[in-house]
Amino acid sequence: MGKKEILKKRNKKRAKTLEHKRKIKSFEEIIFSQAFSIIGGLTAGTLLAIYTDRILLIPGLFILLPGFLEMGNAISGSLSARISSKLHLRELTHSILIKNIIASFVLIILSSISLGAITYLLSRFIFGIDNLRLILIPIVAAVISGIILLPLTSKITITLYHHHEDPDNLIGASSTTLGDIINIGAILLAITILL
Repeated sequence: MGKKEILKKRNKKRAKTLEHKRKIKSFEEIIFSQAFSIIGGLTAGTLLAIYTDRILLIPGLFILLPGFLEMGNAISGSLSARISSKLHLRELTHSILIKNIIASFVLIILSSISLGAITYLLSRFIFGIDNLRLILIPIVAAVISGIILLPLTSKITITLYHHHEDPDNLIGASSTTLGDIINIGAILLAITILL
């Protein structure tokens, strides 16, 4: 066997080992993110259960809650995906990051206005509940949530990327879990402010 063949064989073996290590690392990252998601989901659910009496003070709020949580998670998830893509392409600049955060913030506010209006109309015409706070609560909660969640999601995505973790494996579950906790906290804070 010649020197070239020995080197070829050695390089092939190293490539297989590296590929195997990469697969194991990806698997570990996904398991960690799912475990974090489960723990975060339990935390958000516990927080919601503790303060159910406060939510019941405003009739019609349970119509709003699932839509608000889903909206916040979808927007923060798409923000993290855009940042992750720009990082992989090495195109992320400070101005692009700020523009993405501002666009996501505006989207959260506009979605909250729509969500509040739809909740108000449903509550009024189906259940006979006339409460304008159903429009204000998601707007105030969206401002609180957007100020905390969007920069935090951006920071976590960038930190994961720079620590040689794959943000694509970790940030999806992490951002939605953080989103649930922060959005429930924001709703509760908005109720406290507006009551």
